[in-house]
Amino acid sequence: MKLAKIIMHRIGRIVLPVAVGLVSVCLHGQIPEGPPTAVMPSFSQDYQVSPIPGQPAMPSSTQPMPPPSPFQYGPLSLEPSLSYQYLYETGVQAAPGVAADMTTQSVTAGIVAQAGTNWNLSYSATWRDYSSALFHEGWDQTASFGGNFSYQDWSYQISQTYSNTADPQIETGAQTPEQSYGTNLAVTYGVGSSQPSLEMDFSQNILFAPFSPTIYTWSNQDWAHFPLSPQVDFAIGPGFGYTHEDPGFDMNYIRPQTKIDWRVSTKLSLSAQVGIEEDHYLSASPETTHSLVFSTDFSFQLSPTTTLGAGASRQVAPSIITNDVTESTSFNVQASQRLLTHFYLSVQAGSGKSTYLSTNSALADVRSDTTNSLQASLSTMVLQRLNLSLTAARTHNSSSVQGFGLSSNQFGFQAALKF
Repeated sequence: MKLAKIIMHRIGRIVLPVAVGLVSVCLHGQIPEGPPTAVMPSFSQDYQVSPIPGQPAMPSSTQPMPPPSPFQYGPLSLEPSLSYQYLYETGVQAAPGVAADMTTQSVTAGIVAQAGTNWNLSYSATWRDYSSALFHEGWDQTASFGGNFSYQDWSYQISQTYSNTADPQIETGAQTPEQSYGTNLAVTYGVGSSQPSLEMDFSQNILFAPFSPTIYTWSNQDWAHFPLSPQVDFAIGPGFGYTHEDPGFDMNYIRPQTKIDWRVSTKLSLSAQVGIEEDHYLSASPETTHSLVFSTDFSFQLSPTTTLGAGASRQVAPSIITNDVTESTSFNVQASQRLLTHFYLSVQAGSGKSTYLSTNSALADVRSDTTNSLQASLSTMVLQRLNLSLTAARTHNSSSVQGFGLSSNQFGFQAALKF
């Protein structure tokens, strides 16, 4: 009971001022939102414009949708896919301070199985071949399973994801093999109605990487929704989490937040969530920190052929580097345009800053990176199922630690066939 009183006291003390400020901003219509997801080849390194964490992927309104799969067996639908990608990249880091220019060729085969409208299972495998001997060729794999069901006014969504990749990363300054497992359960009561409703989200994430700590993360986010009108939904609720890094540190947090979703019109939508995260580091020298966290999202369909978007986020997360956590802030903008009826142009620009704090040194700032990225992609659909795209990108990362700064150019071609 004492712990519950402390939590409720902190929630009231932090959330109410945040809620007032958020409502004030929203009523003046000044909230940016993250852009729709661009259709672009995935570069071999995480040099592309970063997505906004926690933001759902939104397909651009200017992109055509392929016809339904021809492989229909009653309620079961199978959607196989096959793609080829060719990339030329400069300044790709094989190790801190060691960069290479190289070409990468990859072939990806995948399949999605849909059982009615409630259940789905997907798997893809990618073979990558690098022209540089500094990088190891091999297989990447991803898989996911998800479903949803309802009972009276309650709705349930479950998902399980798996990935096994070996991409070069700015964070480590090298090609980094990783295996990750994610489990999620979302429970809602009355969401989508004109009455107050509840939303609860529970997740577990496990990350394995050679020569790096294994990171276990458990989290819960709860929301109480209060519709203000058919177009505006306001929500408030606490988040809780625990991180165990082996070897490394343990950390728990409480994160009271507010959020608002505003469908201004059929063409314009605004949303934002903001809160204060209180982190408790359970180490030989316990530390407590308070950080502002937020995520914003703006999407505007200027015309049937033009979509604009923008987004921003700030979060605290454990780093793959032993005993480090990162405080990251990112911004990006995007524009998508249909050209000459059959061509689709997408341009993204992003900027982000990541600060690395050491739990071994009283959360001292041990590294700071600033990353700026620009991407452009031109694509077209052939025979309704074959997507062809050309992509160019430029990335620059400046770091306070020698060896982690870089400048990279990427040029790519992709052919993707989906049934």
